Amino acid sequence: MRVYEYGITVFQLLSPAQWVQTFFILAAAAVLALTVLPSRTRRLLLDYGARGGSRPSAAAAGDWLEAITATVTSWGQIPHSWFAAFYATSLAGSAFWAYQFVFQSELLRVIASAQDAGRSETADQSLVAVKVAWALMALQGARRLFEQLFVVQSSTSKMWIVHWALGLSFYMFMSVAVWIQGSGSILDQWSNPNNVHGAGLNVFTGSVMFLIASVTQFKCHSHLANLKKYSLPTHGLFQYTVCAHYTCECLIYFSLAIVAAPEGQLFNKTILAAVVFVAVNLGLTAYGTRKWYETKFGADKIASRWTMIPLVY
Repeated sequence: MRVYEYGITVFQLLSPAQWVQTFFILAAAAVLALTVLPSRTRRLLLDYGARGGSRPSAAAAGDWLEAITATVTSWGQIPHSWFAAFYATSLAGSAFWAYQFVFQSELLRVIASAQDAGRSETADQSLVAVKVAWALMALQGARRLFEQLFVVQSSTSKMWIVHWALGLSFYMFMSVAVWIQGSGSILDQWSNPNNVHGAGLNVFTGSVMFLIASVTQFKCHSHLANLKKYSLPTHGLFQYTVCAHYTCECLIYFSLAIVAAPEGQLFNKTILAAVVFVAVNLGLTAYGTRKWYETKFGADKIASRWTMIPLVY
């Protein structure tokens, strides 16, 4: 009983939204921490897909850290096609919490009540913002699953199972992030179904940004899928950024942070924490992609392009 009570006490130290934010920030910090490792060791941990073939084949003599890393990362190598599980998980998470909302489940009520306990100190998402962010996240999961199944070319490349587990965790937490700061609005709706609020400008602005970024990313993925294997992309945004599809990914989650912003605020802090993780994770991957392109095609071929975010990185 004492262990159970201690666990409850620890959980109550932060609100549910803060726990979700903590996951995103710690995950981003863990990825960022890899940058301090030696280049060869870092590549063992991060490279996958096309770049996976350039991983060091053998540890440098006397480098025990690289030797251990090479051994550990050789375990649990799974097909890169398992990326589809990310988007299936995202879609399933959206459907699960939508079901919980429609049928006013006890699980959602407990989590929302825990979050709503501090409502007097923080602003709340409107119910419209909750529903739109929810729907857009479901649309994102459905589109990416479609792309993975029908657009992206099949590949025999591998990725480390830790990458896969981190990706699954991200999407599970995102399925909560889109509504958690609207817990008060959800509970209010359940107790007073006739209490209807309109959509703010943030919902419209963020939704337009989301749709533009989504369409552009689909075009990027289609372009990559139609390229000759491991050739240099040059269409559309790829003329300006090395990893244009990552640029769009960052914009997609940034737009969700705008859509789901609590009343009187510019952004949803929980989703903004997710944006930090996405930017750090993809930024590091984009750096590796740039180096791979420079090695394969020559630095002059991409010298004029930004790595991921124009004017910034």
